[in-house]
Amino acid sequence: MLPIGGTYRHMVAYQKLAVEMGHDRSSVLIPGEGEVLEFSATHRPRVVERIETEQIMLDGLGVGDVGAIVLRDRRTLASEGIVVIMVPVEKSINRVRGEPDIVSRGFVYMKDSGAIVAEMKQIVNRHLRLKKGKIFDWHFIRRNIEEEVSRFLFKETGRKPLIVPVVIEV
Repeated sequence: MLPIGGTYRHMVAYQKLAVEMGHDRSSVLIPGEGEVLEFSATHRPRVVERIETEQIMLDGLGVGDVGAIVLRDRRTLASEGIVVIMVPVEKSINRVRGEPDIVSRGFVYMKDSGAIVAEMKQIVNRHLRLKKGKIFDWHFIRRNIEEEVSRFLFKETGRKPLIVPVVIEV
């Protein structure tokens, strides 16, 4: 008998259930990681080979090593929250059109934090007004906004949420 499905812990639970139903414990095979089994009509299933395996992290979107930066961002999101700053830009002329919109998740309750949100908007607008005419280096502006908003929020709250400035082309 070979329990299949779930984690190793599930397979051990299946083995226990099979024993409770009257099967001999030695007849319920639970292969280890990397073990290759052989099945035949004349013999019981048996391990015939062990192959090299490695653990792979699944993150829900892809498979493989997600990297130190992704893991750092996930820890920050879990402990400090996130602030997304959206700046509407008219694509055809590459200029800001409208006020920035700020969204917070897991950081502060927006309706109770009007003064903090207003100051973040002032910081963003200050950086956008520094550039007259068309803005070509959005990467530089985003980085500056991220740094200054991060400093402000740490000073005000003692927390460092993940700051994500986003340019929305309209």
